[in-house]
Amino acid sequence: MAGKKKKIEPETYKEKLEERAEAVYIYHNTDDISKIAKLLTGRDFMEYKLLAYNNKTMNTLADGDVLKWGI
Repeated sequence: MAGKKKKIEPETYKEKLEERAEAVYIYHNTDDISKIAKLLTGRDFMEYKLLAYNNKTMNTLADGDVLKWGI
């Protein structure tokens, strides 16, 4: 009688999905980016970090873009 093969589960099944809380803001052309940064991050000088977190720059930021910040 041949030995039984042990079933090995892939690592992806063992990992639990973890949801992260994010603060969200919808940008409009008339909004001040430093005020949005203050609202989402707690600091008004984090404009470029906020944009980098969302893969945006001041040139690519458009009306209606969703800006997120992990809490």
